[in-house]
Amino acid sequence: MKIGELAGRSGLNPSAIRYYEKKELLSTPHRVGGQRRYASDALDRVLLIRFASEMGFTLDDTKVFLNGLRSDAPVGPRWKKLHIGKSRRSSQTCSVNDAWNHFWSTCSTAAAVL
Repeated sequence: MKIGELAGRSGLNPSAIRYYEKKELLSTPHRVGGQRRYASDALDRVLLIRFASEMGFTLDDTKVFLNGLRSDAPVGPRWKKLHIGKSRRSSQTCSVNDAWNHFWSTCSTAAAVL
């Protein structure tokens, strides 16, 4: 399929498809008359990349997940590993936010007293 069809079916812009190629998330398609022609499984891969992005995974996380992914490989353990890492980073971010919120509420209370 051509890049425009892949983009349309996945809900992305063609520039995003080219970017995924550049980042090596998608393999370089063969060309016919200078036009990219994607295999039918490219749509599944692009949708998976898009889903991972919507779930908050970075493209680097997604690349780790997709590296070496065979069609018969179980995906559950990989998603779980990435999810645990993502959860840890989110927890750290939440802890920092909680600390800032506490700090600002303390400052606000102190300023009201002065």
